[in-house]
Amino acid sequence: MPTARRVPRLVTAAAILVLGPAMALPQTSEQSSDEPPATEDAGMYDPDAERRGIADAVDALLMAAMNGESDVVQEIIDRVGPPRLFFQSPLVEAARANHFQVVEILLHGGMEVDGRDTRRQTTLMVAAEEGHLDVVHLLMQADADPALEDGSGATAEGLAAGNGHDNVVRAIREIVGR
Repeated sequence: MPTARRVPRLVTAAAILVLGPAMALPQTSEQSSDEPPATEDAGMYDPDAERRGIADAVDALLMAAMNGESDVVQEIIDRVGPPRLFFQSPLVEAARANHFQVVEILLHGGMEVDGRDTRRQTTLMVAAEEGHLDVVHLLMQADADPALEDGSGATAEGLAAGNGHDNVVRAIREIVGR
């Protein structure tokens, strides 16, 4: 009997909505991988299904990014691609929580390195403000723009300096050649 794939408890419900029950449950020998899971509403047309599916993918991706669940992030990116429009960026949230591997997956998956959160802060600003040096290096290698300003006019360097993260300030200055 195939073993069940481990799915983080916090993300399981949303991931199942997006990726289907096969992500969390082992397939039985009677079920082929080409068969869709049986549902009570099979065959019913739902005009909002695609919109809800996109919203569910964004929610699942955001929760997985915030919780550092790199395997779930990779699975969602592989299946549905990176979302382009949303109010809260999974990339920003992964950087805020210092989830290096998740940030790396999201960048390789096509998320915009200079995407912004609701405070108009870029991923680099958030990582610098939190003092996450490794994430700052990764973002700078991915061509994050350190000159961008948030809604209050602050840059990544200024946010790092304001929070006493001198090592991040030095790293940004070294990378941009100041």
